[in-house]
Amino acid sequence: MCQLLNWLTIKRLWPFLMVSIASYIELTWMKVWFIQYSKKQLQKKKQLQKLSKVKE
Repeated sequence: MCQLLNWLTIKRLWPFLMVSIASYIELTWMKVWFIQYSKKQLQKKKQLQKLSKVKE
């Protein structure tokens, strides 16, 4: 009886679980992407600074 109750609860909460897992993965992925993007932007800025110094 207890197992059946647990299974029904899990079945009812499954969509919420999936949504929360999906949103967590999405947030993590976005965080990683943002960090990568920031690094690239910093590298571009450094390259531009080097170029401007060379021109001077």
